[in-house]
Amino acid sequence: MRTYLSIVILLVLLVHTQAQTLIAPEELTIEDGLSQGFISHMLQDQEGFLWIGTKNGLNRYDGEQFEVFTHDPADPYSISHDWIMRIYEVGDYLLVGTAVGGLNIFHKKRKKFYKIPSNNPRLKSWTSMNILDILLDEIGQVWILEQSSGLLF
Repeated sequence: MRTYLSIVILLVLLVHTQAQTLIAPEELTIEDGLSQGFISHMLQDQEGFLWIGTKNGLNRYDGEQFEVFTHDPADPYSISHDWIMRIYEVGDYLLVGTAVGGLNIFHKKRKKFYKIPSNNPRLKSWTSMNILDILLDEIGQVWILEQSSGLLF
């Protein structure tokens, strides 16, 4: 009987302890520095940063504050368009697909974007592409799904 009572008390203590360790979700809004309220994609990178794609740029959240990356026509190393559709991490780089500006490679340490040109004759311009998805397969090939043409690259 004593053993049974000890097990019951131990179980109650375990359940009570686990219930107290629940973490309340943190709400992040425009007031916290998020560039826009519509979130199209999110990714946590290998360093722990949270990358958030919105209609108004790429946001990097470090747990305390946001850094926002937007298109700047005077800066050749800015992102090609502000509406971010997909984010994919490959080592020190992010592949960032936009709604109208095509695909960008972002070097996380240098904080520079490089626009990826297309050599596909079926496309009028890579920079006008609407990137729906980005995937990396098991042999390291990058696959890109484009909306307006329906092409898979």
